[in-house]
Amino acid sequence: MPVLEINRQTVTQTAAICRYLAREAGLCGKDNWEDLRIDQIVDVNTDFVREFTKYYYEFDEKKKESLKRPLFNTIAPFYMKKFDALIKENEGYLANKEMSWADLYFTALSDGISHMNGSEITDGYSNVKRLQEIVNSLPQIKAWLAKRPADDFSFEDVLFAAANKK
Repeated sequence: MPVLEINRQTVTQTAAICRYLAREAGLCGKDNWEDLRIDQIVDVNTDFVREFTKYYYEFDEKKKESLKRPLFNTIAPFYMKKFDALIKENEGYLANKEMSWADLYFTALSDGISHMNGSEITDGYSNVKRLQEIVNSLPQIKAWLAKRPADDFSFEDVLFAAANKK
């Protein structure tokens, strides 16, 4: 469960924590419209992850098998093509033609999706792959990736590192 504690005050909810940390790190839009574009990407990404978690955490093998084909043959390619096109349209980023918390959020979640997928989800999507490389090469993120536990796909820590660069 994501929890952020600052000055003895605790908050929960992944997107709320990420949005707060993104403001602290200067990774939000320049105005409400740009923030809306970022939030839209984050929400679509959350929907995408939900599809994978339904499959990955299904314990009924028969039901899991029925989820597999649509997920891998239709749903995942649909989302990945959309993300790839958005990144191309936004000159290398998901929204507003510049780095935002949507890019960090997406990259962190794509690590988790790749884990659930059993292979790299960005394979075959050159724009997505390039964005992931850009995000993962940022100094604070690169440092976190080098030291994080192998099974930790948490992105709140990445945004926290970015927010604390001041």
